[in-house]
Amino acid sequence: MTQKEKWYNPQKMLSYNQYLNIIIGGRGIGKTFAIKKYLLKRFIEKGHQFIYLRRNKSELDRIDKDKFFTAELLRQVFDDFEIISSDASKIHTRIEFKASNMKEEVNTLVLSTTKVILNGKIVCYLKSLSTWVDLKWSEYDEVINIMYDEVLIDPTSNKRYLDNEVEAL
Repeated sequence: MTQKEKWYNPQKMLSYNQYLNIIIGGRGIGKTFAIKKYLLKRFIEKGHQFIYLRRNKSELDRIDKDKFFTAELLRQVFDDFEIISSDASKIHTRIEFKASNMKEEVNTLVLSTTKVILNGKIVCYLKSLSTWVDLKWSEYDEVINIMYDEVLIDPTSNKRYLDNEVEAL
């Protein structure tokens, strides 16, 4: 990222076409935002699903579902984005919207504790690395990318790495 750029742009990283990329940078520069935006665009353009991975299930439970894809991110992905209605509960957030780059006149985005669904199709699974044994028998044929968010732990926090984190990943 150059001095002139305010937000993280993943294009240079993606140009290397590597199996695994690790992004390390300052807080609040848009790393998570940029990758989620890229992955949502890939789903819309190519139907590629992704897994949003966190270390523990408790981290997934604390995700604010109506902020997982912010209105700003959705505006940057969908042309002429306009929210028609939205409702949020502890179980899910549902957003109905219009967008000129979508086939449907009214589109529905549902974010639950385990997945994100757009117009009835799964965009993203929300999974935790701590439950990897439960996942290893599952098939995710349409998943192309895995986004492991918050890989590094702040040494001043009381969080710990998993005993077998590298092997589980």
